[in-house]
Amino acid sequence: MYGRYRFLILALFACAAPLVLYGSKQAWDNTSSRAEDWLPSHFEETQTLLEFLERFGSDETLIVSWPDCHFGDKRLNQLAAALKKPSRRPDSSMQPLFRHVFVGSEVLDAFTAEPLELSEKQALQRMQGWLAGADGRTTCAVALVSQTGMNNRAAAVDHVYDCAIELGLPPQDIHVAGTTVNGVAVDRISKDSMMKLNCISLLMCLLLIYIGFRSVRVALMIFFSAAFSQQLSMALVHFAGGRMDSVMLMMAALVFVLGISAAVHLVNYYADTVREKGLEGAPREAVAQAKLPCGLAACTTALGLVSLGISQIVPISRFGAYSACTVLAGLAVMFVFLPCALQQWPIRQWAENAPGGSTASKKNTSPTGLSAIWNRLASFVERHNLVITVATVALMVAACISVSNIKTTVRLPDLFSKEVPLIRDYKWLESNIGPLVPVEVVLTIPRGEPDSLLEHMIAVERVREAAAEVGVVGATISAATFAPELPRGRSARDTAKRAAMKRILARSRERFVDLRYLHDTADFEMWRISLKVPAIGKVEHGKLLEELDQRVQPVIEQLREEGLSGVEVEFAGGVPLFYRAQRQLLQDLVKSFLLAFALIGVAMIVLLRSVRAGVLSMIPNLLPSALVFGMMGASGREIGIGSLMTASAALGIAVDDTLHFIVWFRRGLARGDDRSTAVRFAYEKCGKAMMQTTLICGLGLSVFFFSYFQPTSEFSWLMGILLAAALLGDLILLPAILVGPLGRVFEKRS
Repeated sequence: MYGRYRFLILALFACAAPLVLYGSKQAWDNTSSRAEDWLPSHFEETQTLLEFLERFGSDETLIVSWPDCHFGDKRLNQLAAALKKPSRRPDSSMQPLFRHVFVGSEVLDAFTAEPLELSEKQALQRMQGWLAGADGRTTCAVALVSQTGMNNRAAAVDHVYDCAIELGLPPQDIHVAGTTVNGVAVDRISKDSMMKLNCISLLMCLLLIYIGFRSVRVALMIFFSAAFSQQLSMALVHFAGGRMDSVMLMMAALVFVLGISAAVHLVNYYADTVREKGLEGAPREAVAQAKLPCGLAACTTALGLVSLGISQIVPISRFGAYSACTVLAGLAVMFVFLPCALQQWPIRQWAENAPGGSTASKKNTSPTGLSAIWNRLASFVERHNLVITVATVALMVAACISVSNIKTTVRLPDLFSKEVPLIRDYKWLESNIGPLVPVEVVLTIPRGEPDSLLEHMIAVERVREAAAEVGVVGATISAATFAPELPRGRSARDTAKRAAMKRILARSRERFVDLRYLHDTADFEMWRISLKVPAIGKVEHGKLLEELDQRVQPVIEQLREEGLSGVEVEFAGGVPLFYRAQRQLLQDLVKSFLLAFALIGVAMIVLLRSVRAGVLSMIPNLLPSALVFGMMGASGREIGIGSLMTASAALGIAVDDTLHFIVWFRRGLARGDDRSTAVRFAYEKCGKAMMQTTLICGLGLSVFFFSYFQPTSEFSWLMGILLAAALLGDLILLPAILVGPLGRVFEKRS
């Protein structure tokens, strides 16, 4: 096939390349992320949030301020007027991106005028933490995003900066935060860093391939094969109707280095064949040698990745499913394109020592230095096989115990590097205005008599005051924030005030609904209380929700005893969602890893036709994850979404080298070698390729350590460490098992 149809196959790849690049670009351009979309819709927390949005509508906001932004700053009103107009950018919609903009001076005037008639001090107290800083002077603009803005959040964020810059504000002085900007920042930061670092990774891999093979032609062949697989991975997402997000962007880099890994093994088999037998039929012979170990390695890698599909974190689930498919597609690309390319452009210098090669250059060019290293390593492992095996297993057991101490995090600051402007903006706004992360408390009260509105608002105030006692809670906002002081006493004067207040509140009912702090149904009134907690800092979401519940529930019980028998309370918003995601992250880490271990273990048992051999072969592959995550558990380090992807993926990739080594070890046994000689034979046949692939993959991914998007950075350095540990396991621990007493189970023929 590679000789007769190589021109047709290479032409098909050339014709397919533009279509693949088109699909890849479409997937890249349509990348979109929102942390709120990480959990599936059937989760209770997601359902609660969706119900909240259905009742009260979306309050997506952007908070905008700058140094010396005070109540008398005329630029605030000018900014509000500009934000209410459509963006003037050519590619933007002509619809307004914001439905309303609150500014400090406007709200202060409303609070001090009728019907509230608050003093300036009272008004500032109500505004503190969301429209006024603790100094009573610093303020901001709060822009409520329209449906048009939610459909194009990037345009909404850009519009804020455009308007502020037109007012003469330097870009570095503009501080913007809020739910809308978070997703935009995730997309832009992850894409910008990925674009730059991916180019560096590609060039580094190309250089390492050239250094390893000393051939520009080979380097370009391997590079094109892997790059085609990389672009194909993103194109498949687009043509399958999927959507890229900040987490899935790492899939392309992973597929690229895995494609290089498989191609390096194939080219090494080709080089050995050419040196031993010459160029004739070398691509076909290389494929015959590589199809078993490379095919099995790709399958085990896919099994490791597909195990991530059980994750309830939606981006991770998609990452696992698409990565597994594209790894197998990349293997097909490698087995079809690379042999055809080698057939069309053979590497003739490798044939100089082959039978019939050039006599002028028939010198001893075999890698004697490397062979000596393999012999010394094999001798060391053979002498100390029992010590190596026992010590490593004991270390793994201790590490597995420490894994139970792992903590997870999905907090906003843990998604970005500290140098990212978004983190700077959050720090400034939370220091000068107040906390920015919303926790929504929804109080459901059965409808009573028409004049019960006052009593219901007093009940809401009591719940709000209880929630405000939680230490990390900053601003608290409810319908009562926009109403006159509520009379709670029972004196004659208070009775008169209550009668007047009932009339005022009756007239204000629709206003509370418009402000989205009251939702009316035929049977119930739903009152919303917005709490603000810090985004920056070590706020433990679980403890926060627990303390809120402990503060609020006694008030609810009192209200029931006082006659509001049907009153209920629930928590919604980002914090309950993030807390569930944080718990789910740890559960998914354990479940996906166990599933990957089980799937790959069964595959090894079937391959080796021995339960004992299959189980023993998994020990070197368990070593990297056990050591790395055990150390992270022992150190108390929190892991994020990037770490979850590495455990199962690294397990699948680690098996690649194990399979290559065991295949060549059993081929040595098949030709009559004893186990010690068979180990040396395996070192000679695949040891160099194992080192090359680990070096290329590890260094190729290591550049993403410098990404400002922390999940990408975390994924890269963890994968590098895991791959290095896997190489040590396959070059030291696995041979120690094979030459030791336990190695007898591998002598059975498959």
